[in-house]
Amino acid sequence: MNEKELSQKVLEKIKEEKIQPKAKWEFLLKESLVWVLGTISLIVGGLAFSVVIHMSLTNDWDVYEYISESFLGFLFGTLPYFWLLFLALFVFIADYNFRHTKTGYRHKLYVIVTGSIITSMLLGGIFYVVGMGRTIDRALSENAPQYYHIMNHRRALWGHPERGLLSGVVVELVDEDNFKLKDMKNSVWMIDGDDAVMIGGMELIKEGERLRVIGKRFDDNNFKAIRIMPWIPRTGPVMKINSEIMLKWVAPQPR
Repeated sequence: MNEKELSQKVLEKIKEEKIQPKAKWEFLLKESLVWVLGTISLIVGGLAFSVVIHMSLTNDWDVYEYISESFLGFLFGTLPYFWLLFLALFVFIADYNFRHTKTGYRHKLYVIVTGSIITSMLLGGIFYVVGMGRTIDRALSENAPQYYHIMNHRRALWGHPERGLLSGVVVELVDEDNFKLKDMKNSVWMIDGDDAVMIGGMELIKEGERLRVIGKRFDDNNFKAIRIMPWIPRTGPVMKINSEIMLKWVAPQPR
């Protein structure tokens, strides 16, 4: 079939199916919409990554041996799986949109995927620095009752006094070492901190401060503390790479 015959066949096909050419503005609108959706997806992915950073840096690295039998068990038990999946979803959406732009077909898939991941991580770092990760996590914790059961297990983890893990807000100072703590269920506990060690940068206990307490429950509303720490670790994750820590990664630890 020569070029003339091909052109004639195309014209006949157009007439037969009554195909109407689309206006240029329609192509421009579609292209703009694809770019906007792709950009929004990257921004949402960046916000998700900022929460991942926040949750990773405020994880209970300083006392993991009281929570899990090994470092690896603690690590895999506290990974922010929901937010990682959320990040992956919006990176995928961004990839899909950018591949459908006017020039998207020119780029290899792995280039688009890698670029989207790097962009989301960079945006996530910026959002974390300005406090977005913490703000999102706190807003969901305070306004979505099921959030910390499904997406952030940390709040639920510190609500088990029978396992020696308690958190809450200091509502009254009895003396320098003893105080009353209101937990997340609004129960008030008398905390005996006479023999407790304050870690995580703490020096004094103050009213209104939110704390993590490790110890032993000895009746309905009394708790003997052995470790008292701020809710948000002030010293960052404890990840010193030396022989002692390497052994802790795989060796069971006492609770």
